[in-house]
Amino acid sequence: MWILIAALPIGMFLGLIAGGSFTNLRSLSLRVWYLLIPAFAIMSLMAVDRNPPAEWLLLPVALVLFVIVAFRNVAIMGMTIVGVGILANLVPVLINGEVPVRQKSVIQAGLANETNIDLVRLGAGRRFEEQGDYFVTLGAIIPFEPVKEVLTFGDLIVAAGLINVGFRAIKPQQRFRQDDEADNPAVTLAEALGIDPIDPLPASVPAPAVSAAPADPELDDAAPASSDADIFLDDLPDVVHGSATWGE
Repeated sequence: MWILIAALPIGMFLGLIAGGSFTNLRSLSLRVWYLLIPAFAIMSLMAVDRNPPAEWLLLPVALVLFVIVAFRNVAIMGMTIVGVGILANLVPVLINGEVPVRQKSVIQAGLANETNIDLVRLGAGRRFEEQGDYFVTLGAIIPFEPVKEVLTFGDLIVAAGLINVGFRAIKPQQRFRQDDEADNPAVTLAEALGIDPIDPLPASVPAPAVSAAPADPELDDAAPASSDADIFLDDLPDVVHGSATWGE
């Protein structure tokens, strides 16, 4: 449980190292945050009381509340991962009533040995794996000996998501283009290709002058007069076999 609590501060600390700032938390808006109050209250009760009243109902309700908060805030980077991890923990609870715990994993985590494994008391919402349980692979089967914990795959996913949330809360992801260039697709495309955009010519630069070709007096003399051109056209047939026609 402490790993999940520490995941968010770890992500925030990494964000500070990467150049982030706590001032970025002002832009963070958490929807339906009030659902976290009963969810954390239930988890706190189950942490101090191994046999709370309505134990079969408390854990599923708390997990559902966490899922709702996670998926209502998918706009926050990392929240989708958190929601997937919580769902992974919720599935075996709904199917089996509690989280199945593998005895071998408890021994590997250093919590007990083969002689006193029967004396181990699990926390609320957990019980040892039994024959006929479903989705056991989503139960507590991952020993973590350094802290003497047995985790689920969902716990690891939630921890990774919370680290991501904390990191991006302190150091938000920068947008690809600036606001003043958002309406200029040519500049944006040039930046994407890694080249400098071509600046238009300033208005003060005059357009290049086009000089007319000098008149050739010999050609002018060879040009037929307008009357000769009319006679030449009159001598053509009405229809010319080919790709064009003349006359009506």
